[in-house]
Amino acid sequence: MVRLGLRDLPYMTPPIKQLLRKRNKLRRNGKISQANTLAAKINALIVQSRSQGLIKISEASPKQLWAAVKSSFGTTRGSNSITDQLLLNNVDAVNDYFAGISYRPGIVNCSIPSYGVVSSNNDPLVDNYTIEHFLRRITPTSPGLDALPSKLFSKCSYESAGMIAYIFNYSFSNGVVPEQWKRSVIIPVPKVSRPMSIFQFRPISVTPILSRLAEKLVVRNWLFPAIDSTSFADQFSFKPTGSITCALTFFMHHVTRLL
Repeated sequence: MVRLGLRDLPYMTPPIKQLLRKRNKLRRNGKISQANTLAAKINALIVQSRSQGLIKISEASPKQLWAAVKSSFGTTRGSNSITDQLLLNNVDAVNDYFAGISYRPGIVNCSIPSYGVVSSNNDPLVDNYTIEHFLRRITPTSPGLDALPSKLFSKCSYESAGMIAYIFNYSFSNGVVPEQWKRSVIIPVPKVSRPMSIFQFRPISVTPILSRLAEKLVVRNWLFPAIDSTSFADQFSFKPTGSITCALTFFMHHVTRLL
C-alpha cells in the first residue's frame, strides 16, 4: 500500500510513487537498463498527471495560480523531469564525474600501513551495552548501499548489539575497515533550481549506518582524547560544541572589545 505525504509533489500519485520505489530498487541492484526503461514510463505518467492538474487552472484562485507557476519553474525543492532526464541520459558521465571528485593522484596506489587499537587489559574496545545504547538512539535516516534501514537497528538494538560489537572490535583491533562500509550511495543534489549540466550538482554521499556508527565511536573514544583542546581554540567547526552561532558570537565579542 502506497500513501502520499504532505511533502509529495502535486503531480505525485500512488502508482507513480510505487514505480519510483521499484526504479530505485532496480538501480540499487545494478539493473540500470530496466531502471531507465521504467524511468521513461514514470516521466510519461508525470506529464499526464501535470496535464490533468492544469485542466482546471482557469478556475483557480490567485494563490493556486502562483503555486502552479512556482512548481512549473522548479522553485520548490525536489526532482523535476529535466533533472531526471539529464541524469538518466548521462549515467556513465555522472558516475565518472562524482568518482573523479574523490580521486587524488598519487594516493590511490600508495601503501598505507594499518594499525589497530589494543586494549591494555585485553578487554573489548567497545562493549555490548555501549553498542546497544547507540543503536537504540539511532534516528530515522537513509540507509547506505547495504539497504539496512535504521528501524532495524533501533527496534532490534538488544538482539543485534552483541554481533555488531564483535564486528566493531574486530575492525578496530585489526585496523581494517570492511569494504562494504567504504561504498556509498551518491545522491546528486542540484545547486540551482533548473540544472542544465552535471557540474551544477553536488554529491551527497550516504554511507551505511554501521559505517557512520563506527566512525562516531572512533572519533569519540580515540580521536578527540588525542587532540589538544587548546590547539583548536579558534575553530568552530568539526567539534561537538562548535557551530555558526558560536563563531558569530565570538566575532561580535571580539569586534565589540576592540571598539
